[in-house]
Amino acid sequence: MRQGSNYATVEQTDYLLDLAMKNKATWVSPAWGMTDNISPVILALSPYYNTDNSSIKEAIDEALTSIKNAQSITGSQAGYGGTPSSSSTGLAIAAFSAIGTDAGTVTKNGKSLIERKF
Repeated sequence: MRQGSNYATVEQTDYLLDLAMKNKATWVSPAWGMTDNISPVILALSPYYNTDNSSIKEAIDEALTSIKNAQSITGSQAGYGGTPSSSSTGLAIAAFSAIGTDAGTVTKNGKSLIERKF
């Protein structure tokens, strides 16, 4: 979807954003598999990232910061329980890519999401 596409109503995006914020504890805690929980929400809201809805942009930025901070020194992302997971890393790549960020630039210890090692 292109940025700014209108595939959902304001009510629908507000509902999704409200639900994500109510469940924030699960997406800021690596123990809950945060990448697995918040990445699909980022993907759903990403077409509205560069629009007039600053609440969506702020929520996505906060979620991506949490994902980046949880990146392991190997570049990978952990899934539920903190175990490195290719599917969690793939969701993180998709989330960053959805807003136009090259996942190869998301690094920790010199390792990017793209070149992660498990």
